[in-house]
Amino acid sequence: MRFAIFAGSFAPDWLIVSIEHLSTLTSLRLKLLTKAICAHLLTTTPSNSGSVMESPGFNSELSPSEVKGCVAALTFITVSATRVLSSSFSDGSPPLSQTVIAAELHQLGLPQESAEGFSKIYDEFSSRLVQWNLEVMCRGANRMDDVKWRVVYDA
Repeated sequence: MRFAIFAGSFAPDWLIVSIEHLSTLTSLRLKLLTKAICAHLLTTTPSNSGSVMESPGFNSELSPSEVKGCVAALTFITVSATRVLSSSFSDGSPPLSQTVIAAELHQLGLPQESAEGFSKIYDEFSSRLVQWNLEVMCRGANRMDDVKWRVVYDA
């Protein structure tokens, strides 16, 4: 099935798996995570977007790899929706509405309340995210420059 939030493309398989994990989070936790991801995208200084996962209020029963998948999925959805919204201003197509975003996330497997929560938080940040996306496109910058990673070996 094709989705407007992915510019009329299919949802990647890894995203479907990650949405399954996202659906185990409460809508409040999903809203906190969405807000942290949107704020992280808008910052110019590198920060740890996973820090919300370590806060006392988050307390998820997901494994570290599942948490990383959830962060990646929400980031992918946010950036994809922002690109579609940005392009709608230039090509005259109708912009994504809060209702469309919530409906498509629900079709992907998120509970209705969580899908609506994501779309409300996204709507709060959408104008700033569109501006950020246009600036990134103009600079030709890759946001992935600030990613830090390490390999942890279990003994």
